[in-house]
Amino acid sequence: MSGPGGFRIYRPDSYGPFAYYAYLPFAAIFPSAPAEVATLLPAVCFDALTLAGLRTLGQRLGGRPLAQAFMFAYLLYPFPDLSLIAETNDGLVAALCVWAVVAAQRPVTRGLLLAAAALTKFLPALIALQFLGVRRGRWRYALTLAVSLGAMLAWPLITSGPVAFLDSTFGYQLIKRGAGVQFSIWTYLPHAALVARPLLAAAVLLALSPAVRPEMPDARQQAALAAALLIGAQLLLGYWFYSYLTWFYPLLVIAIIRARPEQEAAGASAHSAASPGAELTAEPVLR
Repeated sequence: MSGPGGFRIYRPDSYGPFAYYAYLPFAAIFPSAPAEVATLLPAVCFDALTLAGLRTLGQRLGGRPLAQAFMFAYLLYPFPDLSLIAETNDGLVAALCVWAVVAAQRPVTRGLLLAAAALTKFLPALIALQFLGVRRGRWRYALTLAVSLGAMLAWPLITSGPVAFLDSTFGYQLIKRGAGVQFSIWTYLPHAALVARPLLAAAVLLALSPAVRPEMPDARQQAALAAALLIGAQLLLGYWFYSYLTWFYPLLVIAIIRARPEQEAAGASAHSAASPGAELTAEPVLR
């Protein structure tokens, strides 16, 4: 298939449908933009959304200093910049996952965000399953997730048919390309992969089970588990690219960086005043 400028496009539809829906506003506003602008501008906006989510959650957990620390840690990390230079859509996954953690106490919003994330690059579906373990608003979350997934899948399923859609997306990404050993740690360990990958898959599935982990109402704990699931799932992939680090890095920032106790208390008090029903915790600083 020929694309703009005579470039050859081999797999124009291999991502989830939301990866394309997210570009529709930009295509509507800038219908005749050059290819470089058409991909760079959305990538910048995805990064800005990620930073906004980190700022919002940082402000909630520890006030302005923690919000600034979250943003600085993200900007300091080189791989989001490399993804931005490459003009990829991986920043969209990061933004959706961060905002899902921000909306941890809003089941409907969280369901919509994680449906979008799951139908962008598929692996965030693990995070969607993770949040089924949150008891508060579980049925509203599950219903929103199911309805959102159905709505986003309706158009490609109707226009191309279920078989063609699954073969071009899930089949291509997870089986035809993902089952190989290109660009991953298994490239040089193909024999070890035969044993290690099934064990890793079992560990990822075990981490999703509520039977082996307690209830995790805290945003940092949810972010840590989400990052662990994405890391474990990426280790399973045969095809891997450095821009995938952008998916889980902001979640690690949320889980690891903490404010001083007095700053967390101040942030909690400020957020409680603005949002009385929100859940907040003050945890010790790791030194």
